[in-house]
Amino acid sequence: MSDARYDELAARVDGLASVVMQLIADLELRENLDGSRLCRDLRQYADGRRKHPGLGRSALAIKSIADELDAARERRNLLRPR
Repeated sequence: MSDARYDELAARVDGLASVVMQLIADLELRENLDGSRLCRDLRQYADGRRKHPGLGRSALAIKSIADELDAARERRNLLRPR
């Protein structure tokens, strides 16, 4: 894959991930989604994928997304007026 094609693919994946993470945050703030449970489920899903050949990198990406969602939730909770 050429550098230009790789950069294009990376940008599209990053954009998609950003939209999904924003959607999840919005659903959490509206209390339509239990973000902690979602992240726990994502980690379990990642653990299952890790057992299959060729899916290790995908599993790491899923775990990383769960980590980022948890961190974002923690930041929002710190900033929330009490």
